[in-house]
Amino acid sequence: RHRAAAFLAVCWSVLALAWVLVGFSLGTHDPMDAPAHALGVTHERPSNWVGAAGAALSHRALLVLGPGVWVAFAAVGFWLAATAAGRRPDQLALRAVGVVLMTLAASGLVSVGHASFSATAPLTPEGPGGLLGLFLQDELAPRFAGLGSLLILSVVFWVGAVLAADR
Repeated sequence: RHRAAAFLAVCWSVLALAWVLVGFSLGTHDPMDAPAHALGVTHERPSNWVGAAGAALSHRALLVLGPGVWVAFAAVGFWLAATAAGRRPDQLALRAVGVVLMTLAASGLVSVGHASFSATAPLTPEGPGGLLGLFLQDELAPRFAGLGSLLILSVVFWVGAVLAADR
């Protein structure tokens, strides 16, 4: 019993450390750090606080998930805080589905919103919502236009928030 508790404490500590490193990686993301692909010559040395590994992690996370990655990051942080306070969130699979829906919707909202209301072209080929947001925009906007797509994604985000909430 004592070993199991010690093992869970070690696992929690490792996850908390990974969460902090991911936070520093995302928070100090510089689109000019390698492996940048669309903005020209990259920095010789990465300016990311976690170094080349942090630059690669943040680049890929933002490339694929777009700003929705921050929703998932915050959800893991809330889970870590809740477990540190002694709470055991129930129905973890249901909560995870809610976080996934919120992550999808956040990236889609940014992508569709930029395409609908911005007069400027995106800085990168995948646009401000990442590849996930671009996919959602490409699927929703031709069928529901900008406003309809934003309403659908807003409802998906809200449903995800209801599922992710723990009392």
